[in-house]
Amino acid sequence: MWTVEEVKSESSLYEGPIWRVVEVQSVKATARITDGDEEQHILESILEETKPPIPENCSELDFLLFTPFRYGPEPTGSRFRRVGQEDGAFYGAESAETAIAELAFLQLLFYLESPETTLPSRPVEKTAFPVNCSASHIDLTQSPFDQKRALWEDPVDYRACQDIADIARSAELQAIRSKSVRDPDGGYNVTLLTPTAFSGDIEQGELARNAQTWTIFIRDKTVQVWREFPRHSREYLWTDLGNDPRVVPKN
Repeated sequence: MWTVEEVKSESSLYEGPIWRVVEVQSVKATARITDGDEEQHILESILEETKPPIPENCSELDFLLFTPFRYGPEPTGSRFRRVGQEDGAFYGAESAETAIAELAFLQLLFYLESPETTLPSRPVEKTAFPVNCSASHIDLTQSPFDQKRALWEDPVDYRACQDIADIARSAELQAIRSKSVRDPDGGYNVTLLTPTAFSGDIEQGELARNAQTWTIFIRDKTVQVWREFPRHSREYLWTDLGNDPRVVPKN
């Protein structure tokens, strides 16, 4: 594995928009059980008190941006974040299509790992939004890091990715570019390791203005995704999403 000095010497500047897909239903959820704006505001304030504090370096950011740095990782960790690691990771992609393929896999995996949970009977809507970043980064798809491509793109074992992310953080780098393991079209992901990677002043409402609405429908053996504008639709076989041994079609 590389040293901090070697990784830092291979770093460069990454600039451009990256896409993230989220489920924004918190406001809708509280609206259904309250009788008006005032009551809903009170409930939202109570819920806010139960959440982890917002990191100081995120205080000026929209909640869509600071959320990945506010909460801990999944119980099993994630590709560039270890179990229990306090450092956040904002997972994005260079295109909305790649970001939705990544999320489609995660949605599918939820049902596959909960065999008693029936597949959804209706499609669900998600929101994709772009955000600009300007970050010192390493590119795992380029030399010399591409020599370890099999490790970076392992569908299940994230240890090598977590190791290189720790080294990148120690080198005070801000991002990692990598090949998407889930997108059958071969797209690329950009993972921000710190909220300082976001570029410029992001005005309130700017993320919403550039957002797209996507729909995901998990069916037996396939996952359908579509966007009304600009029009795009795609149907994936379950096995298209990353050649993952956990993805086994049900009989």
